[in-house]
Amino acid sequence: MRRRHSPVPRASLQAALVRTADTNLLRGDPGTTPVALNCVAAHSRTRLPASKAGLLGLTRSIAREVASRNITCNAVAPGLIDTELLGAAPGEALAVVDAMIPVGRRGTPEDVAEAVAFLVSEAAGYITGQVLNVDGGLVMS
Repeated sequence: MRRRHSPVPRASLQAALVRTADTNLLRGDPGTTPVALNCVAAHSRTRLPASKAGLLGLTRSIAREVASRNITCNAVAPGLIDTELLGAAPGEALAVVDAMIPVGRRGTPEDVAEAVAFLVSEAAGYITGQVLNVDGGLVMS
C-alpha cells in the first residue's frame, strides 16, 4: 500500500538533501570499500562503484534542479568509520587501511554526523552539488 503525502507549499520549502558516497570511488579504487553509511554487501567489483558514481551524478543533478528553490543537495563521503560493521572486517585488512589515513585514526559516527549537521545548517546554504569527504585525508592517499 502506498502512502499519500500532503503537498508542501513551495513558499515554505527550505531543505537540504544529504547523500552519502564513498571516498574509494573518488580515489578511483573500485570495489575496495571498507565501510560507508549506505554500505550494501556486494561481492561484485562493479556494482558498488557504479552505484556510488550514480549517487554522485544524482546528487549533482538534483542540486542543479532544485537550487532555484533554495534547496541544497550534497554528498557526504565517509572514509573508514569505526562502527559495528567494521568489526566484521579482517584485522589485517583494517591495519593496511589504518596506515593510509593521514590524521592517524579512524573516523567516528560523530565525525560524520557533524559534517551532515554542517551541510544542513544555514552556514552551508551556499554549498550545493558538492562532495564532502569525511575521511581523515584518506582520499589524498
